[in-house]
Amino acid sequence: MKRAAALQILTEKERSAVAHYSKSQIVKEIPNYVMPFSKDSERPSWWRSSFEGKTTYVFLGRIHEKKGCIEFLDAWADLCQSNSEFAQGSVLVFCGWIDGLTGFEAHLEQVNVQFGNVFFAGPQYGEEKSRTLAAASFFVLPSKSEGLPVAILEAWSAGIPVIMTPECNLSVGFSREAALETGFNRHEIVASLFEASRMSLVDRDRMGARGAEIVRELYSRQKVGDALLALYRESTGSMEITSQRVRDVRQ
Repeated sequence: MKRAAALQILTEKERSAVAHYSKSQIVKEIPNYVMPFSKDSERPSWWRSSFEGKTTYVFLGRIHEKKGCIEFLDAWADLCQSNSEFAQGSVLVFCGWIDGLTGFEAHLEQVNVQFGNVFFAGPQYGEEKSRTLAAASFFVLPSKSEGLPVAILEAWSAGIPVIMTPECNLSVGFSREAALETGFNRHEIVASLFEASRMSLVDRDRMGARGAEIVRELYSRQKVGDALLALYRESTGSMEITSQRVRDVRQ
């Protein structure tokens, strides 16, 4: 890394992580990108007719301790216990693979037995993942630590409002009102879930549209590709790259 001509970081937070290796070389923040969202009319396989008309909160990703999944379940149970209107009008769906979080499924089942509104759908890929995002009213990631969570970018691309922690390193979502801020303890998660539940459909749509606009402006394939090409030019000292080379890199 010390011999590298340039270092690409995904978020500003990572600048300190590479400080030991970066001497005179270029360090540029260039994020990941996501493709435009493609929606079809099909529901995901986990969908039930009883979900119609309810607010659907979706977690999609690796089910790990650092993602705040247990705290999310506890917060959900707390809010359902104290607010029957929320419990009856809301659904929580966990999508992803369990990574070392012992007891997660048993805990989820306990909450579901009590309130009947929590489901584990397992991993989601391809069309099924797209259908899951399309079915979400809110995308929730109460993570304790992240790099750059592509799942949030995908949710924004789908026009879904997001509930996330500052640790997701996407502060643009807060500044441009495309996301609600939460924490990773149960009390903060309860507060953000309740705030989301009080939003009108119009406000949800506006928040989702702002997220989609952020992706188009900052996290598109074109935007990221152009930034990478500029980094390559700067780091090699070359101001010319042939048209064929540009096409090769973008592909």
